[in-house]
Amino acid sequence: MIDSNKIKVLILFLILIPFSICNSQTIYKLPYTPYGAVFSDYDLDGDNDIFISCPSSDTIVILRNMGYGDLERIDLPYLTGTFIFLDKVNDDDYPDIITGCFEGLIYYLNDGAGGFDENYQIIPRDHDHIRVEDAIDMNINGYADILYYAFLPPYGWGIIYNNGDGTFTDDFIHSSESTEYLNIDLLNNDNRPDILISSTLVQPGVYIAYNYNNGFVFDTLFDHIEFWKMNAIIDIDNDNDNDLIFYKPAVSVDFFFLLYENQDNEIFINKGITAKKCGTRVDILTDLDGDGYQDIACVSPTFEQSVAQKDSIYIFHNTQNWSFELLDQIHIGKYKNYSERLYSGDLNGDGLPELLVTGYENPTKSHIQILWNDGTGHFVDSNLVAVNEHLNNRLRIVAFPNPFSEKTTITFELPEDCKNPVLNIYNIYGKIIRQYIIAGKKSQQWNGTNTNGKKVSGGIYFYSLTVNNKIMSINKLLFIN
Repeated sequence: MIDSNKIKVLILFLILIPFSICNSQTIYKLPYTPYGAVFSDYDLDGDNDIFISCPSSDTIVILRNMGYGDLERIDLPYLTGTFIFLDKVNDDDYPDIITGCFEGLIYYLNDGAGGFDENYQIIPRDHDHIRVEDAIDMNINGYADILYYAFLPPYGWGIIYNNGDGTFTDDFIHSSESTEYLNIDLLNNDNRPDILISSTLVQPGVYIAYNYNNGFVFDTLFDHIEFWKMNAIIDIDNDNDNDLIFYKPAVSVDFFFLLYENQDNEIFINKGITAKKCGTRVDILTDLDGDGYQDIACVSPTFEQSVAQKDSIYIFHNTQNWSFELLDQIHIGKYKNYSERLYSGDLNGDGLPELLVTGYENPTKSHIQILWNDGTGHFVDSNLVAVNEHLNNRLRIVAFPNPFSEKTTITFELPEDCKNPVLNIYNIYGKIIRQYIIAGKKSQQWNGTNTNGKKVSGGIYFYSLTVNNKIMSINKLLFIN
């Protein structure tokens, strides 16, 4: 017989995690001050791991994912670097570390056994004002190249091409103007990454460097940059063509997005400006709520007196109509470090990204924060997938859409030998309001009605999968009536 007290305890646990929470993070203390971070499955076990550079201590920290977001810390001493990327440098399938320090740009080869070989110098650094923007295969030879730019004179940007034999070729494209912001992705149909460039000094404007087989061809998007110096590349309308976003840093409560639609054939159309309360930089461009459309996450100072000295993360939902609406605001710690950034990647295997925050005093600058995606684009302070996996021995169950207003479909994977599988819907008091026998099924719809067929009131509900009278999973639903 099902233990109703256990159901109530589990529901109480989930109720204490609000659906739209403001202080929502798992906090990890590192022995060093973090700088850059990246998500990558470096051991090829199917789970994303986290790499964090700590240049003040010449250490790279790995948070190795043991499965479903269970993280184990590994320190790699004497591996130095500020920015950090993981990508394929040589012929094996394991991603290698690409980083840089005062000595120059270097890489560490993944040995395939959980460690990294000694560093190999890519190219010496001639001066201290070069920043690496990305590691990506620019010439489609199967190896990661390095895009960088100089943010002090002599201004310009360049690409360090990976020859695939342990050697690299530096192709510096000199420019007489400043190059403040670079982003790289596919902008036409030739499968070669192109570069979006914002320049703000001598010849201000926004340019696209199309990466053709025989070299770069430059096209001016607009030459009146005004405050649109920050840019991002994102497929806003989910048509498999990358569009463009330009934005200004917030100096008041307003944050402006300027949107450009990619109409193919290297034609971009201005879709207008939208103003939102937001922040200083777009850090995350990915599908946060599972609807197939890319959303936005930003770090920002908080302009509310009640939360003075605390910054916020703003989550913007893609409305699928060329606009973004504020979905959530998460207050994080006071800015402390010079490297406050957001990073994203799926840690618990549910297909939705978590957020990693560095550079804030919460409680010290050596701490990082992980915000767990609850399946709806909101973020909570506990890894619910890990809790459920502990309960259900790796049975899968998920509801979509969630939140919902008319009906939601609950899908599940049942083992072949399971007996008497039942799907229960509970209210917040732990009372079963609807029950379904699901033997032989893979999904079940719920339209927000109780056993008598009457619509229930809007609010938080829970769905539970039981097999042989044992609770195998319990998850949260939000019904908007």
